[in-house]
Amino acid sequence: MNTKTSFLFQISEYKWTVLLFYLVSLLIMGTSITLSDGSTVSGLEVATCFFLLVCGMNFQSALMFHLQMGSTRRTFFKGWLLSSCAVCLMTAALNLTVLLISQLIGIPMGSPISSVVLRMAVGLLYQFATFLLFISLGYLLSVLFYRLNKMGRWIVGILLGGTLLALLYYLAQFDSVLDRLYLLPYQHPLLSSSIYLLISLAMLSLCWLMVRSSPSK
Repeated sequence: MNTKTSFLFQISEYKWTVLLFYLVSLLIMGTSITLSDGSTVSGLEVATCFFLLVCGMNFQSALMFHLQMGSTRRTFFKGWLLSSCAVCLMTAALNLTVLLISQLIGIPMGSPISSVVLRMAVGLLYQFATFLLFISLGYLLSVLFYRLNKMGRWIVGILLGGTLLALLYYLAQFDSVLDRLYLLPYQHPLLSSSIYLLISLAMLSLCWLMVRSSPSK
């Protein structure tokens, strides 16, 4: 199996899940807009982030299939990376299309950029970087848990959950900092995109190091 075949196989697994996700999301958004005044579509981006986070956790079954087909781990990882980038780009374009349509029909869509063309270009880059960050995080967690035994998964899961709760509790005491972090992507989308891409690159590099030496089980 070469990289092209791996790419086509792995991206085909997203076809129906992405379609179902957007059908459900549009149904929920349409219902929300119908039942309430002044609704926005900003929740679509957050929902897509969590959707891609879960999509990124599909590791073990895909790896086992590639190994059974005589494919190398390098080919498997390259195919996953290309398919994930394609899905992130596609979902970013779909989200921007929904946002553009919503603006045309009068649903609010805030942006600090006045030019529609520039806003769409920057928005595409920003959403692609954001979605790649989340799908990379999901993949990193999946690869990490794959390499651990049952006890290790329990320990790491508890530690991650406890760390997240402690971090949220600690950050809740700094409302001004949280407000700045929340507004940063909207005020400086290019800077935020660069930061997200660098973090994604670091996580993907770590993923490759673990995938390269991952056991067959």
